[in-house]
Amino acid sequence: MGIENYQGNVLWLTISGGKLVNKKKEISANAYTGFLKKIELRTDDYEGQEVEKVLLTLKDKDETAKVQFTFESWYSIGFFERIINVDITKAVTIGAMPSDQNEKMSFCWMKQGETKIVKTDMVKPENTLIGKRQIKDWTKFIEAAHKIISDINSKIDFVSSETKDEQEQLPF
Repeated sequence: MGIENYQGNVLWLTISGGKLVNKKKEISANAYTGFLKKIELRTDDYEGQEVEKVLLTLKDKDETAKVQFTFESWYSIGFFERIINVDITKAVTIGAMPSDQNEKMSFCWMKQGETKIVKTDMVKPENTLIGKRQIKDWTKFIEAAHKIISDINSKIDFVSSETKDEQEQLPF
């Protein structure tokens, strides 16, 4: 699980060019495998503008990984279309692959064991005309993704509390 041959406490990864990367540690991988522990949102500053990011916490037996990607991105669409089909009681492999047409664009894929996680159709960003300029309106997608985040985190909390209760009942 995790990334082979990585030794450390928390591994920070971002999605870039179809890979999960940590430039400081010179890590570039196609995927990370672990148990999903939390989905958070955070705001970062990029060239003077606030950009909302999704931050995943994944854990395998030896390490914790924090995987970050831009909320308003193609990767995010693929992530939210799949994450609702994941069994959170099992490890999941979350991967990235590059676009054939744009080297900066990444797409999400997932699997559990050898089973590919299929997409569930969800609302996508809409093209909206502002004056003569067409832009993407992410409003409906973001609302749907917020609900998915809330639902998944509730399931994680429930599973964590059940596991904790079971451990407290052990006779040793």
